[in-house]
Amino acid sequence: MNQLPNVLLLLTDQQSYDTLAAAGFSHMRTPNLDRLAANGALMTEAFCNSPICMPSRQSLLSGQYPGALGLTFNGQEMPESVPVLPQMLKDYGYRTAQIGKLHFRNARGRRYGAPHPAYGFDRMQLNDTIAPGYRDVYDDWVDRRYPGQAERCRSLGPPAWGRFPNQYRPFNPYIFQGPEDATQARFVADQVCEFIGESHNHPWFAMAGFFGPHDPINPPKRFLEWYDPLQLPRPTMTEQERKRFGLSDDDWRLVRRHYYALISHIDEQIGRILDYLEAIGQNHNTLILFTSDHGDHMGNHGISGKSPPGYDSCARVPLLWQLPSRIPAGRRCEGLVELVDVAPTILEFCGIKRHPMLQGRSLVPWLTGAINSAGRPSVFMEIGPPNGEQWKAVRTSHMFFAVSNTGKEELFDMTADPDQLCNLSLKKEAESLRLEGYRLLTQRIFEARANVPGYEVTW
Repeated sequence: MNQLPNVLLLLTDQQSYDTLAAAGFSHMRTPNLDRLAANGALMTEAFCNSPICMPSRQSLLSGQYPGALGLTFNGQEMPESVPVLPQMLKDYGYRTAQIGKLHFRNARGRRYGAPHPAYGFDRMQLNDTIAPGYRDVYDDWVDRRYPGQAERCRSLGPPAWGRFPNQYRPFNPYIFQGPEDATQARFVADQVCEFIGESHNHPWFAMAGFFGPHDPINPPKRFLEWYDPLQLPRPTMTEQERKRFGLSDDDWRLVRRHYYALISHIDEQIGRILDYLEAIGQNHNTLILFTSDHGDHMGNHGISGKSPPGYDSCARVPLLWQLPSRIPAGRRCEGLVELVDVAPTILEFCGIKRHPMLQGRSLVPWLTGAINSAGRPSVFMEIGPPNGEQWKAVRTSHMFFAVSNTGKEELFDMTADPDQLCNLSLKKEAESLRLEGYRLLTQRIFEARANVPGYEVTW
């Protein structure tokens, strides 16, 4: 058995925190993720540091805040010079692999086979998009199994139900058009197991990049039968927010049915990886982490997808850890954590010296039970294009406060209004809460810049 633990990062795209049965959301069917929670630790209040794909992923794997990287919006590509977790592990003898979605660089217009930075990965099988008209390693894999079916697996087909305006059609629900065992999630699970099987003589790090439940929301048909739309939770929104699409609660439940079904399909594929680890006897020496880059409003605030400034339905994500030799089974950690904390936590579990560029905090003492609580006083988020509207936000256990460079503000009392429906920023009675938000947000902005080695202030 390797002395260094193996590391398996299971990363979905756009999966909200309220999609795990083990976290108390009984409408979900996620038996394999629940298995991870039962055998390890569930962190109930985890937040991404940017509620949008690319900056969140870049922050997660670098352990630096998006603004410190200068990457706060989609379309900004990750410089090769930034130290990232796979390279840090590779420097200590790990064999590393990225399979599925990475999204450090733009997928649009990228030619299949064009050079791509390795970012510390020995093996890279990129599949950053499943939109029709592209081709990558996923298509090759499908064609080996089902010749001529690759484009069918990418095509959306007719919407199962469609009432979104034209510009929002990606959020219409669909049914997967190809064979059930030819989905992107199946591709990722198969290739991760293959990599693990080839790496038994080395400690390894594998990143399983599942594309779902990001739109297109197209689960295999079988999983829809697991969910009765009438039994699903309705979205929370004001009457003004409801006018954005004009959809009823039952309309949104039909969309949610497909979203939850797609998560259950991914859960089943994760189960195949977990079963394989057990079958080859590597589960006891493998640190397993499951999370998502950000969530999906799924009708909350009258929105589908992701957007600023960082409401819980978009910024709060599931976070599970398992390492039987170190993390007590069934541990539940209730307190604020950030995804920027992931990289330093993994390095400490692996006994590797902390890299000087990391800005996050190690969660090892909390996960192992050495201390009872290590939650942050607040979490910090930032989003926005360099030349457009930018938001910075802070979330505590009792408050959410966000400001934009265009003068907008959002303030919510999380105790009285956990669904974030009543903006208090202009309410006189909330002035003390607003001032607390400004003070804390200013502090977090300075902290996120001050501890970056090599950062220089120019006048």
